[in-house]
Amino acid sequence: MVLCPWNLKPWLPVAESAFTLQQVQHWLQTVLTDSAGLGAAMRGEAAQAVLALEPATVEQLIAPSSRMSGGQRLAVYQRGYFARLLECMAGQFRVLRHALGEELFEDFAREYLAAYPSETYTLGELGARFPQFLEETRPDRDAPPAEREAWIDFMLDLARLERAAFVLFDAPGSENRPAAGPDEILELAPCFGLLSFRFPVNGYYQAVYRGENPPLPPARPSFLAITRVDFQLGMFELNPVQFRFLSWLRQGHPLPAAVQQLAAQPELDEAAAQALWQIWREKWQAWGFFVSKPATSQAG
Repeated sequence: MVLCPWNLKPWLPVAESAFTLQQVQHWLQTVLTDSAGLGAAMRGEAAQAVLALEPATVEQLIAPSSRMSGGQRLAVYQRGYFARLLECMAGQFRVLRHALGEELFEDFAREYLAAYPSETYTLGELGARFPQFLEETRPDRDAPPAEREAWIDFMLDLARLERAAFVLFDAPGSENRPAAGPDEILELAPCFGLLSFRFPVNGYYQAVYRGENPPLPPARPSFLAITRVDFQLGMFELNPVQFRFLSWLRQGHPLPAAVQQLAAQPELDEAAAQALWQIWREKWQAWGFFVSKPATSQAG
């Protein structure tokens, strides 16, 4: 991101006459994107290394208006910058925001933006490390899993689900690659996701999107497939056997080999595995789990 200066003084003192446009842009970007606040940002090592300006002397660079000082005008831009980032975070983690409450979610988001500042031109990557940040900063992270707070586990599951859904919505689609043909030429769609959770987060997620205010559910392992078909995201709950089967495909096993692995499970035999696969195949093809391999791959 490159920020251009606004209302720069038409004159600068002799001591500052060596300031270049690049220095001014760099300084503005540094102070505006520092979550510590404008005063602390100006006094910070990063800003001081570019331009040795203090809050009391910022009007050497930023002109006042009839109603605001130069520093106040700069503060408006800084508040607007972080307000926009917080708005994007709230949009990317709508259900988590509902579960935590607006105030607590914003506290977490501000701390996250301080730890992991935005580094790309696209806001689509803004929340990429948010689930990781929540995991890193949980107060009971050093406790054995059985002794950790359950509600924190639930919030982390929600964050993972929302990030995965956000990424898969923009992933390469299955358009123009219909899932037709024998098992040998089918593979998982590029916009297919497979996740496991400690809580039944999908039910909570769907309820919030319906406008409901669901209670936090008790812990129960859950498995989920996410796909996008015709630019609509779909979430499908799986049982453990289905999750295991799809995990083999995610690991790179071809479909026929995965069916053979299914038949080798203690609870199944060859006939039962083939019958299950035929049922799953019909549903999963309709739901967009698979695409046909490119012609070059089929030939190989």
